[in-house]
Amino acid sequence: MHDWIDKRLGWIGIPHLPIILAAGQAVFMLATLGNPAIYTQMWLSWAEVLSGEAWRPLTYLFMPPFISPAGGWRMFDVLFAFFAIYILWLMGTALEAQWGSARFTAFVALAWLLTMAAAWVDPSRPATNFYIDITIFLAFAYLFPDFEFRLFFILPVKVKWLAMIAWVLLALGLLVVISAQQWAIAAVMLAGIANFFVFFGANVVRRVRGSARRMEMKRQAILDQAQPMHTCCVSGWTERTHPEAEFRYVKEDGEVKCYAMEHLPEKYKQAAE
Repeated sequence: MHDWIDKRLGWIGIPHLPIILAAGQAVFMLATLGNPAIYTQMWLSWAEVLSGEAWRPLTYLFMPPFISPAGGWRMFDVLFAFFAIYILWLMGTALEAQWGSARFTAFVALAWLLTMAAAWVDPSRPATNFYIDITIFLAFAYLFPDFEFRLFFILPVKVKWLAMIAWVLLALGLLVVISAQQWAIAAVMLAGIANFFVFFGANVVRRVRGSARRMEMKRQAILDQAQPMHTCCVSGWTERTHPEAEFRYVKEDGEVKCYAMEHLPEKYKQAAE
């Protein structure tokens, strides 16, 4: 997949796209501080696009995070929005350095296109860039699982644990909206994270299979250790049940048999001694 992008789609690479995304969100966040109505003019709504607001398929990529539901900003929103934008820049830059501009651009573009397609399920319902930003985080956590964040600037936690929490919350959220038959929301959620499975699905399957094989090998090793080396065919004694016993093997009727010395037939004792 990645090699195919480099060979066939290298021309789509937008250099420094993480900086563009983070800077765009920061600029629009500052703009909404003065005019909260800008926020609602940015989200993706096909009903409004068809009515002439053609900028929305682009501007929804730059929607700032953490605006309050009532509109406007609170100080808490502003601080965490700047932190979220910084994290977006940090993770996006790391992914671009790991992949190159073409792969990172393709990753973001796929989520962007799929989200726009999913928004057609309910053209009147607005869609945002929330799940696109989430999938960037999930990709970063997959490639750099041991990277540490400091929660509340104090508590160190590896990003892989945060990603596990995010996956659980996504799964629970998806179950809730499906059970409520809110298909438009479910479609946007799935569209936003589908690019993760396109880019990493094969690797995830290989990891799962490899883990299963390793677990089977460990299980078999435990079973092998649990099996005694010597088992008397007469008494069932083993070197574990009777550590003091001695065992001899003889070929009898074309079959190799194991005997504890105490149960070895007389005809074999002389040869054994």
